[in-house]
Amino acid sequence: MRFAELAQTSAAVAETRARSGKIQLLATCLGGLRPEEVRAAVMFLSGTLPRIGVGWAALRAAAQAVEAKLRGQLPDLGALGLPGM
Repeated sequence: MRFAELAQTSAAVAETRARSGKIQLLATCLGGLRPEEVRAAVMFLSGTLPRIGVGWAALRAAAQAVEAKLRGQLPDLGALGLPGM
């Protein structure tokens, strides 16, 4: 499942007034998941994601590294300031 699909389901549930409509949206979304994806999806949709000990700076650095890789460039991982690099 792509994150965009979870985000779209979350937005649709928020916009739906009827409880039965919300249940249908969630059932459709969760029914299309692989078994190993269900727990993370439920945590995201219910807003109960655990704290993972990663701050915004580390997330930004990781996103920049991925973006650079997708552009075919190798980032300087040492410049990211991540522990152990």
